[in-house]
Amino acid sequence: MRPVAEMYSRHPFPKRSSEGVRKMTRYFAEELCRLGVSLETLQGRPVLDAGCGTGEIASFVASKGPLVFGLDFSDGSLKYAHETFPEVRFLRGSILEPPLKTACFDFIYSHMVLHHTGDPERGVQKLSRALRPGGHLLIKVFSLFSRGGMVRDKGALWRILLIRSLAQNVEGRVRWAERLFYKPRHEESHGLTKATYLYDNFGVPVLSHHTYGQILGWFRRTGVEYVASDPPMEFGRMVEGFGGRGTQLRRLGLHRVLRNPNALSRALSQTAMLAMQGISMISVLGRKA
Repeated sequence: MRPVAEMYSRHPFPKRSSEGVRKMTRYFAEELCRLGVSLETLQGRPVLDAGCGTGEIASFVASKGPLVFGLDFSDGSLKYAHETFPEVRFLRGSILEPPLKTACFDFIYSHMVLHHTGDPERGVQKLSRALRPGGHLLIKVFSLFSRGGMVRDKGALWRILLIRSLAQNVEGRVRWAERLFYKPRHEESHGLTKATYLYDNFGVPVLSHHTYGQILGWFRRTGVEYVASDPPMEFGRMVEGFGGRGTQLRRLGLHRVLRNPNALSRALSQTAMLAMQGISMISVLGRKA
């Protein structure tokens, strides 16, 4: 964890441009809608952004009324967050050992962070303890299925593995990534600087990829009940979201049969994601019993 903290202290993330912030917060809001989460129902309630980085999403959530706390272990990211978003209360600490009381939050989300911790299940356990009964936990991590099937995408797993085979240290990986895969000004579409883009995509020392089954196991062992996922792990629900492209599958009746998150449904959903270039992450929402 320390190498990750050091890298993000030197290169605070995401620290997006104003346009990049608008894109990311819009995407986050749309995802919450698909998952059935309404921030308006959390007016004045304590919410935790676990791994808040430079605080852009935490600020967006706070603008909807919740009392938001941001947790991060990167001094550089937190310094920027403190100075830029005073409406959020920021805390320094690791998701694996968070300085939090038991049962103190109504909603906790960890957005694209747990796969950098080295022990995401421990992170889920710690965050679950900080949830009040009936509170919700939302995690977003890299998908082993979809990212592993990418070929051209910037985040294709084969590119990550190639860079890691060429260099053992962060700086070396970033240099190789710039030579082999960087496209001039590509980072601007994400609202990032060139350095931030390269370090976050190729330099991070700790990185893991996960399946829906793994995440359900983490939830089950920590007293969190599954609520929803995006993309849906229930293959029937995924088919319904295909629109005209899912006509043949609907004719087979699969959308009516596979509406539960069982092993077959998850396998079909994740296999379908292999063909969807650009879907590199999965989000899962749970409720503490």
